Parts: sequence; C-alpha cells; structure tokens
Amino acid sequence: MGRWSRMPCMLAIAAACGLALAQDGDDPLGERRALDDGAIVHTERMEDGLYFDRWYVWPLVEFDEPVPGLYNVLRDGKSGELSATLAVDCEARTAKWEGGVLYGSEMVGQDDLDRIAPPEVARNVIERYCAGADTGSP
Repeated sequence: MGRWSRMPCMLAIAAACGLALAQDGDDPLGERRALDDGAIVHTERMEDGLYFDRWYVWPLVEFDEPVPGLYNVLRDGKSGELSATLAVDCEARTAKWEGGVLYGSEMVGQDDLDRIAPPEVARNVIERYCAGADTGSP
C-alpha cells in the first residue's frame, strides 16, 4: 500500500516537471535553455576521468511565473538523464528532493535522489538562488 499511495504524488511531480520543461511549443526544453552553460551548478567527473555528468538548474515555472522555492534539476552525461524537483528553503538554507524521473521513465523518490545526487548540487543551488535571502544571522 505504501508504494501505491506515493504514486499519485510522484505523477503530479512528474507532470509539474513536464509543464516546467515545456517552455516553448516547438522544443520540450524551451529552446534547451536548461542545457545552457549558465545553468550548470555542478560537474561530476567519473572515476576514469574521461566522462562526466553535468547538473543544471533553473526555477520551476508555472503559468509564466516562477514557483517560489522550487527548482528543476537536470543531470546530463555519462550516468544518463535525470530530471527532478528540488525544494529550497532559503531562510533555513536547506533543500529537499521532491521526486523525479530517471532515464525518462523511471520514477524516483527522495531517498533515491538523496543517494544519486551529489550533495554539492543542493549546496550550489542554495548558494546561487539564496544569495540575497535573510539567513537570520546578525
């Protein structure tokens, strides 16, 4: 029952990711802006040193407006494609994976993403998008 009770939530997240990616009617990645070098938050070299994964991020957009605290994350490279949603709390300086899709069809949850994604990805998203946020420090 636990596995099936999460399924509607995961499908909603996947649909949100799909809506956010469909920025342009002709190109499902909105003119592939997600793969712009300016969107890279982390490059992870593989053990052999020849191959790597790049992690890209951009704000999740619904109805032409950014959704506060939610970001699309895309991994592209040797390990295969992964798209996921990362929820960021700038005030607390924390991030939590909301779910995603691996290889275009395999649904993955928070536990999987915590294992798959290097911690530098969430840290770098917080650094990039929370730079002006009040952290409560004097």
